[in-house]
Amino acid sequence: MTDHQTHLPNCGPVAVAYAVRADIDPARFGRVDSSYINDVMRHMKATFNKGARWQGRSNLSQLCKMLDLYGIKHKATRRVSGYSLKRWVDMETRAGRSYIVRTGGHFQFVRGGLVSDQYEIATADGFHLGRKRVTHVIEIIERERDDSFAQELFRNWAAA
Repeated sequence: MTDHQTHLPNCGPVAVAYAVRADIDPARFGRVDSSYINDVMRHMKATFNKGARWQGRSNLSQLCKMLDLYGIKHKATRRVSGYSLKRWVDMETRAGRSYIVRTGGHFQFVRGGLVSDQYEIATADGFHLGRKRVTHVIEIIERERDDSFAQELFRNWAAA
């Protein structure tokens, strides 16, 4: 079990870490170092005044706030299409774009037809929650600041 799996339920911080890391280096999708996830967890804990027992549970507005803090331009929408995650990936995603998607109470990161959470990375067809209905989407549009900003944030939080 990896470090970020011991902090369950932390799907929101994991999705933010994937979004930040994929924005820095799209070729590294699927290989997010657990230190990035742990850093996002620490940053969220401090930003939202979470107690010592907080395990990572978060909501859509908190994820949007974290993306703002990391300088990532995004657009959050509520989906009413009723698509399953698998169908949504097939029908709604655009090449080169990243998304944080909520199905029920769970967040996943989507890019290039791959879906990831704290448990696995798979194609939408093979993802363990592929049949769940999409309720919310955060589309990652672009980075507003240069990559050194996010890397510096991670270094500062790691040193704290």
